[in-house]
Parts: sequence; structure tokens; C-alpha cells
Amino acid sequence: MLWAMEKATPAVRRVSEKDPKPSHPANQLVLSCIFAGRFYLCTKAGRVEKSVEAHKGAVIAVKWNSEGSALLTAGEDGALKVWSRTGMLRSGLVSTGYPVYASCWSPDNDHVLYSNGRNLVVKPLLPSNKPIQWKAHDGVVLAVDWNPVNGLIVSGGEDKKYRVWDGFGRAIYASAAHEHPVTSVAWDPSGELFCVGLFDALRICDRLGWSHSLSKPDSGSIFSIAWTPDGTQVACGGGNGAVVFGHIVDRWAQLLLGRLNLLPFLNPLERKHEWKNHDVTVLDDHKILVNDLLNGSHENLEFRDRVIKLSLGFNHLIVATSSQGYVYSDKNWNTPTIIDLAGSGRVVCIKQSSEYFVLVDSSSGLQIFSYDGRTASSPKYPSLRPERVTRNTIALSNDTLAIRDFVDEKGDDFGQSFLKVARPPFPAVAAIYVFDVASGRMIGDGPIMLPSEAAEIGLNQVIGPSSTRLLAVVDKNRELYITGVLKPCLKKLGMVEEIQIGPESDIDGTMVDSFAWNDEKDMIATITDGRFVVWYYPFVAFIDEDIEPLTRFEKDGSQLGKNCQFAAFNSTQTIVRRADGALVNISNTSSLPGVLHDVAKKKQWEDAIRLCRSVKSKELWACLAAMSVGGQDLNTAEVAYAAIEEVQKVQYVCHVRSVATAEGRAAELALLRRQPREAEAILLAAGLVYRAIRMWITLFNWERALELALKHKTHVDTVFYFRDQYLQRIGRKETIRLFLQNSSGVTLDWEKIKGKIAGEEARERSMPPKTASPSRKGQ
Repeated sequence: MLWAMEKATPAVRRVSEKDPKPSHPANQLVLSCIFAGRFYLCTKAGRVEKSVEAHKGAVIAVKWNSEGSALLTAGEDGALKVWSRTGMLRSGLVSTGYPVYASCWSPDNDHVLYSNGRNLVVKPLLPSNKPIQWKAHDGVVLAVDWNPVNGLIVSGGEDKKYRVWDGFGRAIYASAAHEHPVTSVAWDPSGELFCVGLFDALRICDRLGWSHSLSKPDSGSIFSIAWTPDGTQVACGGGNGAVVFGHIVDRWAQLLLGRLNLLPFLNPLERKHEWKNHDVTVLDDHKILVNDLLNGSHENLEFRDRVIKLSLGFNHLIVATSSQGYVYSDKNWNTPTIIDLAGSGRVVCIKQSSEYFVLVDSSSGLQIFSYDGRTASSPKYPSLRPERVTRNTIALSNDTLAIRDFVDEKGDDFGQSFLKVARPPFPAVAAIYVFDVASGRMIGDGPIMLPSEAAEIGLNQVIGPSSTRLLAVVDKNRELYITGVLKPCLKKLGMVEEIQIGPESDIDGTMVDSFAWNDEKDMIATITDGRFVVWYYPFVAFIDEDIEPLTRFEKDGSQLGKNCQFAAFNSTQTIVRRADGALVNISNTSSLPGVLHDVAKKKQWEDAIRLCRSVKSKELWACLAAMSVGGQDLNTAEVAYAAIEEVQKVQYVCHVRSVATAEGRAAELALLRRQPREAEAILLAAGLVYRAIRMWITLFNWERALELALKHKTHVDTVFYFRDQYLQRIGRKETIRLFLQNSSGVTLDWEKIKGKIAGEEARERSMPPKTASPSRKGQ
């Protein structure tokens, strides 16, 4: 049902509707507030259930929480109160010296946001927590809204401006002054757009603040705005009694019917899509225009029901209406594959990969389809809230689906260890659930846990084994992490270091405005600290992080400004949308790294070396060094490391080549990737116990070396001998309890120990040659 404020007598100030239990229509409530300080709880049939005297003077603002279990009222008397669903007073939160003109709930319903003169205040419901306050406008704040999906706040005031804030109260956008005060603001359900109401004016804006369109209805000051659940229409209540209905389309028009104004709005972000040589435009609620820019052809697509969502990518167009889904191929626009969308839900998000697409339905949850219309799977997990899923919080590849979820810090010890710095008043720790596309089963033992809330996630699109699947995450601190999907291990790109989940974690890093995976190759592009950066081979973070800086291309991005977003990263084409809405095509994205990816994937190492020699690029040589180490081709690795003047790495590669067994060489390469546990597993599986013990001695992990020796009952005296030599050199006595407990009865005879070591080395040399057991690692 479309929420609207009808033309009414001056006594009616606010109307708020909530459906806490949609399955029971009789329980749906409408709240009506009047100037006398009283509100009424009514059924939709109009029967008054309860009358409550709430404030002295007018009730200015009312708002149900997202669960429909609590009601927030703000009054002319400066009081802010929380009520139960039945109208019982739960808490008198604050009493200010100014009328509270605007208030709303936080995304987690544990805080309320309200205006206090020129300031905005985030007030926790728990009295022990301190509120957050900041100056928001130069005049009185008249309107505010907090989006539960993106966590952003929009406010408007008597200074004739609207502003966008993050959950910390940090400014993201401030508009220019309008002719009249901003009297209302409202986010759309997806968090991509918001509406701004003024005197005889209604503006549609992007979530970052820039304006899509401005309409001027004859409505007076617009005091209230509401969106339909699918985000395609908006209704507004005007001060002269007019009700304004707007439809999101791609052309301007205005139709006046009595006191109702019907205003279609321009929204190029949501209603116009581009992919390579095609662009798709929504002409009206039931019609779409497809343009092929290569041959100049046009196709008009008409639909029986209203178009709610669409997505264009990977040579397919997906259109979701209120009852059906349509799948078009760019080779045939006349006969789409039709999918029936059962249930009473609505499609809130569409995400595509080269072989599959996922529909996120508010009722049915996640549904993955192939492009011929077959259902691949329907992944589920207990805390899934489909209505809060956006394109930034879900990622899809040909074999993996990833979706962000929140972990409630109040009952989770994991989250508490990361709350050393100020956090916005919503969950501070996130989990990412990862599913197999074909079966819908969760990958791993549980979700991937993150040290802070994830703002954006993305999966690389390269076609290959699941061990090469990478997940990129930008957290609320705008830091970029990547991790393997099969074996999660967070790495921070730009300041590559392994993130140990614990209280000592270092969360300092660079600021990433946006990122995008290439749709064809294993490359990732970012806007980082005002620079355009492309990592030609992100997997280097798991292979040899020392050469990570050499594998990226950088150029000045100051012309892009702050808060820009990637619109496309297709092949060598990179398009960025600036904060003012303008699209910028970034040139100089080389095609040669993609060629190198192709030849390395085929293990054509000689061709890869010739390519790098002809180009003479350090970036390509560094990528080839990491690729050859991952592919365990030591000859190519030696040449590539020499080309980038990594002398120590060349020496280490020569040392690895001298190891007699394939398993030993694989273990040494695992050490190069800083994975000693993986190296130990390889050696123990091959029966090379002494080499595993010696590895831990070399790494000065004395306890682990002795544990292995005691477990396998071999080389205990060897460990004690090297430990004794080490203590003598540094002039200290033994303090490790494990050594003190097992020192009795151990004889340190160097000649005997030397003979045992020689025997182990001879046994390794006599072992039959085998193919190295581990495949490409790094997870």
C-alpha cells in the first residue's frame, strides 16, 4: 500500500503506518497525531484502538521502528519518548529546550536520531551510553532520515540546504542553498536515492548527494515523503493539501489531475544501464528501449506489469516486474526466457555473472538462475534479511555467491575485541556468508568473519578452479581487503599485511573510495587516496607480498574528486562516476596484463617471458614472478625476479631448485608465501619429518620443532643441540617450559647428530621423483 498524507483539516499533523505482522491484516495499525499532543492508534478500517496523551503542545514527529515493536514521538515541548506497540510509555529519552522537529530510528533500532536546534543528536536507548552530537545546519534542522541499508543520514534545515552524513556524523555532501527551507527528506528502500521536499519543489538525489532531477509541483511546502516498497514511486504531502505522486522514468512530464500531481522523475543511475555497446533506458513503467551503439539498431520492449528492477551485463538483460522475470540475450531481443516470480514479495536486487544471475526477493530470499531460466539453487541462512541486500553487499561469480551479514556485537565476544575505536551506532563486526552456486550449500565451516563492518564486497570473475576465487571487501573505514574463499586469510591491499583476528589487530591503512573487479581478467581497480590504482595480479598478496607494489599501475585521480564510484571495468575500459554524477572514462588501462594472464594460465612460460622482454615493464615482470611461483615454474621465476632486481629472491629460487624432492621444493615455495603451516603439512605428508623440524628451527619456532620431534620420536637431540647453540650465542638461559620438562636424558653428541642429519639428506636424495603434491595455493 502506498503511504500518503491526504488533504486534511489543519488539526491533523502527522500520519504513520506500520505493518509489524503482514500475515495478520487485522493487526495493521495507523497512527494519527494531532496538535493537542495526543495520538490515536487506529486500525486500517478506521476504528480507534487507543488514545494516548503524549506531549504538551503539538506532536511534531512520529516514527515506528523497523520491527514495528516500538514507537518514537517528538513534541513541541522538546520531549522525545518511546512507546510500546500498544501505546504504553517505555521511556522518556530526552527533554530539550527546543521543539524536536525531526527524529528517526537507527538501522539497529538501538539508537534514535533527533534534531536539537541546529544540531543532530544520536541518542542510545541505554542510558549508560553517551550520545553523539554535531552541528548539522546553520538554521534549525527540520527533517532527517537514516537509511538502514547504507547507514547514511540525510538532513534538511531552515538554512535551505540538505546534507548527507555517515554514521559518525562526518559530512559527505552539502548542497547549495535553495530558495526555500528544506521541509522533508526520505530515503528510498534500496538506499540508492533520496527525496528532498521544499516549497513547490521536489528533488530526487543520489545517495552521495548529487541531484538527478528537480520538479516543481503546485503543492506548497512538502511536509512528508514516502516511497513504495519497490522504490519505483514516491508520494508526497503538500502544505496546501495536494498529494504528489512521482514515477521514476527517463523522461520529463507533468500531468495535473485536480489536486493530485503525477510527476515522472529522471533517474539515470537506476533507470539507464550500459554494457559495452548496449544501453538500456526505461521509458515508462511498462516500456524499455534497448540501443545497440555498434550497428545503430533499437529495440522496444513492452511488459504487462510495472518494471521494478533491471540489470544489464555479460551479454544479457534481466528485467524483473511485479510478477515475472524476463531474460534477454543480446543476440535475440524478441523471445526472452520468462521466469514466474511466485509469492507476494518484490525483487530488491539483481546481480549477474557470466553464467548465472541471482534474484533477491523480499519474500523468497536468494534465487540463483542460469540464463536459460533453470533454477540453480536457493541459498539460505538464518539471519538473512533480503530487504537490506544491495548490489554492494552481494557478489556473484560462476561458482560462488557471497553476501554480507551483520554480527551483533552485544552478544559476540569476537566483536568486542575490535571496539577500541569509535564506531557508528550500528553493528561493528560483519560476517560474509559464501555459498556454492550449483548446490546452494555454504562453503567452509561458517561465514568469513571481518574485523569491521563491510561496506562493499566483490568476487573476481576469472573462470578457473575454486582455489583461485578471491573476495574483495571494503570496510566502513574504507580499507580494502582480499581473501581466498576456500581458506580465508585477510590481506590488506596497498599496505599488504596479514590480518590476525584478535585484539592486537592493526586496522590502519589507505582510504578506498570505490573498487571494481575486471569482468574478464583477474585484475582489480580502485580509487585510493585520490589516485587511480589497478592491481594487475591481486593474487600476489598470497604469493610474495614483497613485490606487491610492483604489480600495480597508478595514475593521478585528482580530477575524479572524492566519493566517486566505478560504473564499469570491462576489459580495458574503465568508467567512473564522479560525486557530481558525471561519467569519466579513464584511459591508459593496458591490455598487456590480460595477455599475460592468458599465457600464464596455459603455462606457456616461454611466451610469457618473451612478452615481458618485448614490453620491458617492471609491472609485468613482477606479475610474471608471482604467477610462476604460484605455478611452481622455478626457471621462469628466476628470470622474472632477476628482471626486477630482486637478488635475494633469485638466490632463494636457486636454493629451492637444489632441493632433492618435489615435496621439499613445494614446502620451500610455501615458505616464500609465508605459509609455514602449509609447508609443514606438505613435508609431513611426504614423510620428511626431519625437514619439517629443521624448518621450524630455522624460523626460531623452537617449541613447534620440539613438539614434532617428541611426537614422531626422532631428532629430539638435534632440536636440543641447536637450541643450546642458540642460547650460548645470545648469552641466555633456558626459559621455555617444554624444553625444561624434557631435557633429562638427552645427550648432545654432535658427531652422532651430524651422522643422523647426513642420513636424512641421503634418504631424500634417493627418494623417487614425484610431481609436487600441492597445487596453486595462497588461500
